[in-house]
Amino acid sequence: FLYMLFSRYLVVGYRVTGLPDLMTFEFNPRFQLIPFYDIKNDALNCMLNIFLFIPLGVFLPALWRDLFSFKNTMIWASSITLLIELMQIFCGRLTDINDLMTNLFGAFIGFCILRMITKAFPKLFKNKFKKRELVLVFGSTFWILFFVDPILQNFVEDIGNAVMRLR
Repeated sequence: FLYMLFSRYLVVGYRVTGLPDLMTFEFNPRFQLIPFYDIKNDALNCMLNIFLFIPLGVFLPALWRDLFSFKNTMIWASSITLLIELMQIFCGRLTDINDLMTNLFGAFIGFCILRMITKAFPKLFKNKFKKRELVLVFGSTFWILFFVDPILQNFVEDIGNAVMRLR
């Protein structure tokens, strides 16, 4: 159940961050590399980034016992947010250092929430999944959304357009 929930979270995160897919892939780099630049005028985006990454800070250590340490969770969260920001180079979105910072802060909050839950219910999360399963879940979700989803979406749209023309 947690794997399915985590996969759904990844799909929503992929959609919300507007990452490229096979049909929208284009190299169009835009960078904002000055920390805290114009952050007060972008407070809503900062809050949304924090809330988007709170579940990641919960899921990583809850599903993979090796990531139950703060250091390991933050390393994985950093890698994931950096990957997202670098992928935005290929869809015309802004790659922003503030997004990296707010995403990590969200993962930190999620990690703290999980720690409070596990102190109250120590036997709740005793999963011993392997890290390769983490890579498999991330990788399969990405490849499906990047390659398969746009092709299926175009196929369904073509069928819908054909049906509309027959009417």
